[in-house]
Amino acid sequence: MRKERTVGCTAIDSLIHTQAGNGPSAFIADPEISGGRKVAVCIGDSITRGQVSCNYVEMLQAELGSDFRFVNAGINGELSFNVLDRLDEVMRCNPDCVTILIGTNDAHAMIDRRSLKRARRYITSAESPSVESFAENLRKIASRLQERSAARIALLSIPPIGEELGDHAMGIASRFRRAAEEVARGCGVAYLPLFEEMTAVLERSGRRSNGRVGYSDLLLVGNLIRARLLRLSYDAIAARRRFVLHTDLLHLSCTGAAIITGLIASFLRREWPLPSNGGGS
Repeated sequence: MRKERTVGCTAIDSLIHTQAGNGPSAFIADPEISGGRKVAVCIGDSITRGQVSCNYVEMLQAELGSDFRFVNAGINGELSFNVLDRLDEVMRCNPDCVTILIGTNDAHAMIDRRSLKRARRYITSAESPSVESFAENLRKIASRLQERSAARIALLSIPPIGEELGDHAMGIASRFRRAAEEVARGCGVAYLPLFEEMTAVLERSGRRSNGRVGYSDLLLVGNLIRARLLRLSYDAIAARRRFVLHTDLLHLSCTGAAIITGLIASFLRREWPLPSNGGGS
């Protein structure tokens, strides 16, 4: 167990807090790279960063690149609290649209002690992650973006944690889903139902339990080896582990990432309405 924790943490820590090549810093240094296209900033954690998960930002760029320049503002390991500290950089990109997919690490810290320990290294607050703190952070993120930019804003619910529909982890993720929806409605920004879309896919898949309900760092390290050294696709990695949408119960296969891509693409094409009882963004 100690070996797994040491190897896993070393691999994860080597990736923490590094921006993507198409991140905010690179864009701010050369804004002309947008080429007159609209600028869409995707805020998130490792699921957005796309180093250890199939990169949905790259998928969006491939699909909508003629109209949008996508900025990848995903940082590995971050919680909703951390996003508040880097909104200035996001706003310096002068975005036309901002999508926010954050909260998986907040939720997982409530499920796994090792995740909670790691989370405490990246937040200055003495308060442990919770649904309530997540909702408050999300509300502040949306409000600050509304106050200081003219961007259209969309909040996504977090993906399911694991693929066992009735287990404790899925229940925690569902609570975060409800919180994101309530914040979106209250702030008058678009809500993109990622959790709902993914759980519907899992329900239709008829998959059977593979006997594994918990994430481990060793699974993540195995993914990195298979993806980078053996050149396996994330879908192939998921299939080997009998997963539908995940590669390690937190990070996503390209099948999972495609669902995010579809939701965000619809929002950017203005096919996703704002809440009728909220304000504009």
